[in-house]
Amino acid sequence: MFKMKIQDDYQKDNKEPKNNFKKFIPEEDEEEEKEKKHKNSKRQKNKNIKANLQDEFVSKKNEENEYLGNKNIKIIIDDDYNINSDNINFKTAFSYFSSLDYKEEQEKIDNEFNMNKKKKSLIKKICECFCNKLPQNIKKQKYLISCITKVPYNDNIEVHFKILKSIYIFFTDDTECQKKGNHWEKIGFQSKTPMSDLRSVGMLASLQMLYLVCAYPSFAKNIYNIFLDKNCEWLFAVTLINVTQICYHLLRDDLLDQFFIKNNEVVSVFNELYVGMIYNLSQYLEENKEKMTAEYVGECIEKIRNHSNSSSDIDAILWNTKKIN
Repeated sequence: MFKMKIQDDYQKDNKEPKNNFKKFIPEEDEEEEKEKKHKNSKRQKNKNIKANLQDEFVSKKNEENEYLGNKNIKIIIDDDYNINSDNINFKTAFSYFSSLDYKEEQEKIDNEFNMNKKKKSLIKKICECFCNKLPQNIKKQKYLISCITKVPYNDNIEVHFKILKSIYIFFTDDTECQKKGNHWEKIGFQSKTPMSDLRSVGMLASLQMLYLVCAYPSFAKNIYNIFLDKNCEWLFAVTLINVTQICYHLLRDDLLDQFFIKNNEVVSVFNELYVGMIYNLSQYLEENKEKMTAEYVGECIEKIRNHSNSSSDIDAILWNTKKIN
């Protein structure tokens, strides 16, 4: 709850003038004094109303965000980090990508969406004709997320490297992180640079990893510790990239639209879906620790993909974030 300090611009003087001076106060001054007191009273009343409205607004927003889990709110409104610091948080990183010009990516996205529309069945196309059109703000946010998938990782771009560096330092507790080297394998990349692994969904995958780290740090550490098990053969970062792919395909196929409309929000819903899927993955892995082979994890990813094609499935995945301690 936000705290508001309200200070009066005027201080009231409660001292009554002595009787022997009252007769010398002109009527005009008395009227002026009454008017001033009336204005002060009205100003204070307006401030109180404003404060109450602010409290009501915050309370309402908290209620709206309850569905998504309040743990994501801090990272959306947090200003502890800035673009010039060594580390970077999700809000700052996403703000950077929101400010970019996506002229080059626009054509790729349009072609991808057009190809996807052609693949849709006749029934889906008919249903879409009767569905309400998406609000403009939701369309823009969906389009932005789509464009980010076409932005390749480039360690010469400061923000790109800061995102991956922040993720690496969080999981490994190492104080140093070079742009290239075998150290990237510590968090489950396949080569000396994350570039090749991130090609499928571009910088969106690294942004979602950063969201996981910032919004759910304890849960992120727990699932990373599963990856560190000596019997583990699966690649941590590569697996999380696969989860981002599933989330993006659902967004691209318009299967998340009703959830975006319900919450009047895209980014938080999209990221909470990602976290919910990782929660499902963690449950599968905990149940079968002796089978943590790359093949088994691949089967788990496929299971998550197959159980996210209906509204009820997606709803259940979104609610998973409430189970995270």
